[in-house]
Amino acid sequence: MVSNKNYYETVYSQQKEPWNYSERAAEQLRYQTIYEIVTGLSFNELRILDVGCGTGLLATKLRKY
Repeated sequence: MVSNKNYYETVYSQQKEPWNYSERAAEQLRYQTIYEIVTGLSFNELRILDVGCGTGLLATKLRKY
């Protein structure tokens, strides 16, 4: 049995995306909505801090912004 301390390290080492968020319709809609909001912003210098957890799918989509 995996200890609580090492649970996520074990899960993510076995699969790239263990909960298949990128395939869920609700997550795709959420990502698209956030993407549209962020790409619609216009500031001279815009920095966004993604304080989340997971695989970084959203951060990857937004990295050029």
